[in-house]
Amino acid sequence: MHGVDNLQYRLDVLITQVYYVLKQQVADLICAFQSQDIIQKRTETRLIIHIYYVLKQEVPILISASQFLYIITGAMKAFFALLLLGVCSAVDYVERIKQNFDDDVNVKISEQIRLELQASYIYLAYSQYFGRADVALPAFAKYFEDASKEEREHATYLMDYLNKRGGFLTLYDTEFDSVCQTIRAHKDMQTLTFRSNACDRTNWKNGLWAMQDALILERFVSSAIYELHALAGKLKDSHFEHVLEHHFLDEQIKSVQKISEHIRRLELVGDGLGEYLFSL
Repeated sequence: MHGVDNLQYRLDVLITQVYYVLKQQVADLICAFQSQDIIQKRTETRLIIHIYYVLKQEVPILISASQFLYIITGAMKAFFALLLLGVCSAVDYVERIKQNFDDDVNVKISEQIRLELQASYIYLAYSQYFGRADVALPAFAKYFEDASKEEREHATYLMDYLNKRGGFLTLYDTEFDSVCQTIRAHKDMQTLTFRSNACDRTNWKNGLWAMQDALILERFVSSAIYELHALAGKLKDSHFEHVLEHHFLDEQIKSVQKISEHIRRLELVGDGLGEYLFSL
């Protein structure tokens, strides 16, 4: 019995080794499935033979045919679960519900989601800065914390909207500096030359500077939404036009107006007193 248990243990170890080797092959095989190469040119038997030779190269073991069949039975269950997950996750649209939803709109919504998340990230940085003990501007910290949550809610709303329309989500890296570089290059933003336009700094000095930067960012987000609305109109996507008009455009106009008023009050009163009054 001891010898049988030892063999069972060795085979279980080999199954684990096989699983990790198969896992490394998942990406290539998913691509082959997507291109229909395996489905058209390779039967299940050939696939197993292919995997066997991969194993012989990468797992330094000598096994009999019967042992191989035992190993492959256990490992293939986990492997095909991974493969199925990869193939399913690679599916783009939900064709059953996708209707009058153009590819360009899907791409632009994903880009808008990235912009909303970047804005949320920047506002969160503002909030944490003003919450420092050596800055001590809690009202500004709270203001930008709420702004960060609002932008994140916008991103979540658009993600849910993609699902409703049968689209697919592409998530990008959320980089702090990249949005600043994009804003600087945007033609509508080049006339806004506030002294705080170096938005890659980590010290915003005072509330006025932060509000000036926030105005530039909000106007940039608004411009992107206007472009989305124009695209939806061009493609006759009336539902998406309705969503932008009722859930985004009016809110953006109000945000720009509100921030502009904060800037003007801070300019009139001055940094120290203005920041104090803002906190009341």
